[in-house]
Amino acid sequence: MQATRANIKAGHVINTENAAPQNSALRIYSLEKRHIMADEVDKMLKNGQIRPSQSSWSSPVVLVKKKDGTPRFCIDYRRLNLVTRKDEYPIPNMEDTINRLGGNAWYSKLDLKSGYHQIPIREQDKCKTAFKIPNGLFEFNVLPQGLKNAPPTFHRIMDQLLANTRWDYCLVYLDDIIIFSKSFKEHLTHLKDVLATLTKANFRLNPAKCQLFKPEIEYLGHIVNGYGIKPSQTNIEALANLPVPTSTKQVHSFIQTASFYRKF
Repeated sequence: MQATRANIKAGHVINTENAAPQNSALRIYSLEKRHIMADEVDKMLKNGQIRPSQSSWSSPVVLVKKKDGTPRFCIDYRRLNLVTRKDEYPIPNMEDTINRLGGNAWYSKLDLKSGYHQIPIREQDKCKTAFKIPNGLFEFNVLPQGLKNAPPTFHRIMDQLLANTRWDYCLVYLDDIIIFSKSFKEHLTHLKDVLATLTKANFRLNPAKCQLFKPEIEYLGHIVNGYGIKPSQTNIEALANLPVPTSTKQVHSFIQTASFYRKF
């Protein structure tokens, strides 16, 4: 089954200016890891996310353990990122985003199905995403995780699509889309408008992770409702259970985390 690709005018750009191709040596993997990587590559080939490559660029593959212990297929793009010019398109301020949400009556949260993988890559830049495994060299047709400017690209596209709704009744932070309204009737209209816009651009949602018509909802680690905003209980417990800092770096990290909730 082919993966969904958004119908947008411009794909992700990887601006490396005059940098020479970055090429990493093939790493040594256990037989078990080879099988895991081969299975993942086969799946991505079948759904059109990647294609065979003849690129002079290449990055290594790493398998990272998820929380449940299963492996996650990742590309180590650090060398590519070092020679990629930074995209200065702004990422929204989290506190500013949260502050806009309190005091509304209805909320809906939308989850794009593998959101980054719905963003195409500019044709001449696909070669730069190449990665190698013992089975061969491949490159992405769509935006993979780990590229330097993936968040700015995603936000630029969302901002262009949802320009008429931003701050009025729809906000996006990274790949989290939230719709908020003062009345149920308004919310029906707002939700319909946003869904129509996403559908027209051929973005697909993950229904299992979407939350619709909620008087209270968790967003970016906060609970928002008609009364205002408060930190989620999960985050409060996590903060309370942090171990006592034993280094300057850990103290600094704790202060940063705690200061995020100082207004509460």
